[in-house]
Amino acid sequence: MQFADKYGPWALVAGASDEAISATADLDIGFLVYCAGADPKFAPFLSGPLSDAESLVQRNCMVPMQLCHHYAQPMVDRGRGGIIIFGSGAGFAGGPNMVAYGASKAFDMVFAEALWTELHDEGVDVLGLILGKTDTPALRRLEHERGRIESTDRTPSGAAAVDDVVAAAFANLAEGPTCLVGPETQAAAQLMASVSRNDAVRFIAQAVTAAMGAD
Repeated sequence: MQFADKYGPWALVAGASDEAISATADLDIGFLVYCAGADPKFAPFLSGPLSDAESLVQRNCMVPMQLCHHYAQPMVDRGRGGIIIFGSGAGFAGGPNMVAYGASKAFDMVFAEALWTELHDEGVDVLGLILGKTDTPALRRLEHERGRIESTDRTPSGAAAVDDVVAAAFANLAEGPTCLVGPETQAAAQLMASVSRNDAVRFIAQAVTAAMGAD
């Protein structure tokens, strides 16, 4: 904690890849799933310290890139393996209260797609899994704090079940580079692909306000 106090909250995740690599040093890793990265605050960019945004960028961009660089080479050498990187529809276009989060999830999506172009002919499956609203503990806490659900024992309205997300991941692992999970996410992607970037941003802003409420 002294390290975090000195260098900021991002320090708590800055060494995450090194810890994971050290903990698995005696294992042959053939399947990597990176699903960390929720934004626990959902607040305007200027309302908190810069370290909040730095932490998200570290967690959603640097750490998965470091882990993929380490674990993918042995997979290529063996001629088999799999990598899944969890993304979000928040990465489709910029939206309020998720400036760094949305940008980092855009990175995840493009990173997974680009990695697929390099590794799929080497026997390594790479999949970017793009989620919409999903029933996770982080979402339940956030919606409860914002008064959207009565308690963290309740499922947020419109949230996909985790089991369905996992099933979609395995069903589409070999069908990369990208899987849009759920009809709402698929419809949003189609809509935004048919409009200008400016209109896509407006659409995301409206959708975020409808789903989470405005600050």
